[in-house]
Amino acid sequence: MKKIWLILLLLAGCGVGRLLAQVTLQVVSKNVEKTVPWKPGMELIVNGEKADVTVVPTDSAAISVTAELSAKHPSLDTAQADVNTWQLVVNTVGKKVYIRAYVGVQAGKRAPVSNMRAQIKIMAPRQCAVNLSNRFGKARLEHLDGPVALNGYFCRFDLFALNGELKVESEHGSVDGKELKGPVDIKGKRADVTLQQTAGNCQIQTEYGSVRLHADQQTGNVRINAQMTDITLSGLEANTHNYRLKTRYGNLEVPDKFDQSGSTEKEHSAIYQVKPESPSIEVETSFGHIKVEK
Repeated sequence: MKKIWLILLLLAGCGVGRLLAQVTLQVVSKNVEKTVPWKPGMELIVNGEKADVTVVPTDSAAISVTAELSAKHPSLDTAQADVNTWQLVVNTVGKKVYIRAYVGVQAGKRAPVSNMRAQIKIMAPRQCAVNLSNRFGKARLEHLDGPVALNGYFCRFDLFALNGELKVESEHGSVDGKELKGPVDIKGKRADVTLQQTAGNCQIQTEYGSVRLHADQQTGNVRINAQMTDITLSGLEANTHNYRLKTRYGNLEVPDKFDQSGSTEKEHSAIYQVKPESPSIEVETSFGHIKVEK
């Protein structure tokens, strides 16, 4: 008898699972567009949450924002009520232009229960300095000449063709950069960092993540300090950099031409020198592996 009841319960559970899988989510969204004038010397400050943000250049002397703010829920009435809690604020204070997307709940009102999401596209003058923070989303910035400062929590950063100084702080979010012409400073925690075609000096500090760096003739000096981080370096065939590598309680995988005579049981090190005046790649990590690809 117990076996029969067990079988019936399993069949009922499968039926409930199929019903849950067939639930249709209702999506309600609202679109917002705003534009503010910009003058040289002004800074753009963006604060987002549950947002996918894109920042691209414009030849106009203005900053324009287009946003699609949405709420997703099985109940259409709930989605409609929740989407109205989305707020997009754009204002100018002195030499700063603020853009903020957030979910605002009035006193005594219930918090949204829908899946909330914001798609935000910002067009800013190339020379405009950008300071962007985002949580639980992603951000893409491309073809900008001004300095860029980024701060993310569970936010993925995709960066392409940035010519100014770049500073990134990322926790639980990957950083993928290509064609970065200015100096780069990245601090990551549980973040995977991938850089290609960097032209300036580069400094990376990470914990509990990974780093992949491809160096070429344009790459400047590179400094990587890490803990619990695996690091992969490529571009050795360009023969343009001196290498100084060290890992404590980790593995070191390098070509035979690297000098590993300074290694000990607990600390592995390797040195490779092209010319004394060549730029250098210096890596130091603990409880992480270092690999130099041919």
